[in-house]
Amino acid sequence: MKNRLFELIQEKQQQERRIISASDVARESGVHRFTINNWLKGDISRVDEVTAIKLCQYFKCDLSELVYIEGLKES
Repeated sequence: MKNRLFELIQEKQQQERRIISASDVARESGVHRFTINNWLKGDISRVDEVTAIKLCQYFKCDLSELVYIEGLKES
């Protein structure tokens, strides 16, 4: 499982024309900074429902825009 947190941060920076740090994401989304750092490192083995909801709300995105399974092909 992979996530697009880094890309979503970059997109939000462009939209809002400001630098957004991991601390900003943590503070503004309500997700712990340690969790944000783990996501940015790709160090997640499962997706916590509360965390996913908070990040999707913060980035105004669907879950499928936040996480994906690498190598999974649609049939």
